[in-house]
Amino acid sequence: QGDHGWYVSAVDVLASFTDATSGVSSTSTLINGSAYFLPDTITEDGEYVILFNATDKAGNSVSQYVIMKIDKTQPVMNVSKTGTPGDRGWHTSNIDFHVTATDATSGPQYGEYRIDDGIWRVGMTFTVSGDGTHTVECRVFDQAGNVAIQSETLKIDTTAPMTVFSSPAP
Repeated sequence: QGDHGWYVSAVDVLASFTDATSGVSSTSTLINGSAYFLPDTITEDGEYVILFNATDKAGNSVSQYVIMKIDKTQPVMNVSKTGTPGDRGWHTSNIDFHVTATDATSGPQYGEYRIDDGIWRVGMTFTVSGDGTHTVECRVFDQAGNVAIQSETLKIDTTAPMTVFSSPAP
């Protein structure tokens, strides 16, 4: 079971039919309008309407349906960043991050980030600043609760070197 009524794995569809008086005569199951024989396992992502029908030997019938949603696929995350690149993998400015997410089945829900093993913060736009090496982690969640995670190490040096002349002496 995932979030918001979604399943995040394949789902076994089972049903039992009983009638205490005359007994069950026939049953049928339709999944999105197509006949299925139970038990069955639904493995594909998507939304399903499952209709159960039963008729007893006296001719009484009942129908019941259930809606089932499956999303086993993590969302797709895209991270773009802007900053002034320096030499040898360094940046000479703060770095602005913009995270986007797509999810074909349940849809994206929200994103989080953390810098240097700090606390996770909700947001998909943020800035990394401060000279040194930083570890940035981003994660996005879809409506079903699946998560995509991306981590990156980056280096910032915004301070120019200092020059001290020691020769010639005054």
